[in-house]
Amino acid sequence: MTLIFSLIEKHLTKHPDRWDLSGKCGAVQLDVKMEKNISLPVERGHWISRFESVSIIIACTIALVWMTEVQNYPFLILGPAAAFLKLAPIWYQVYFPIVLLTVAEIVRATVNLVRPDWTLFRAVHSVFVHVGGLAVVYALIRAGSWVVASDSAAGGYAHAAQIVNQWIYYGLLVTAIFSTVMFIVRVTRLIRQPRRSGGSTRVGEPAKEGN
Repeated sequence: MTLIFSLIEKHLTKHPDRWDLSGKCGAVQLDVKMEKNISLPVERGHWISRFESVSIIIACTIALVWMTEVQNYPFLILGPAAAFLKLAPIWYQVYFPIVLLTVAEIVRATVNLVRPDWTLFRAVHSVFVHVGGLAVVYALIRAGSWVVASDSAAGGYAHAAQIVNQWIYYGLLVTAIFSTVMFIVRVTRLIRQPRRSGGSTRVGEPAKEGN
């Protein structure tokens, strides 16, 4: 979803809409033209893309629906292995924290959809959400077991469950390392980010007369 909206945004950036509405509506003459050199707010280049916000809202909503269905249909995450494996209790313990983090991201994207100039809000919000994500990863790593053999296949597939757990462990370690690096990067950017007042609409150069 994010990739699709990013491509759309890139296309619109290269080929912006052109308004040239000329004609008559009764006795009223319409002649609306957008000048090429009309000035934009100086800080517009630092605004958060609305396409980004929309794509995040859609992607997170789909993720919420998927996570809800996973509880009833483990096949969605385990695939064919759901016939002899099941999720360990730790996943049900971190389910609500993950849902809360996802909802928080939807709220953030909705706010930035309405106010794309609140870049500081996104930066601060992302740090707190990142902390929550790291806490979830830490809880998962401490669990030590993430899948178990189902009751009907407990004896024959115990070794298979052990192998899957080993791979999940490595995956969680990589995720933890990558997330820690990204957290440091986010905090560094937040500290170095220049302070702007939210909702600033300052204009750098006066627009042409009549615009």
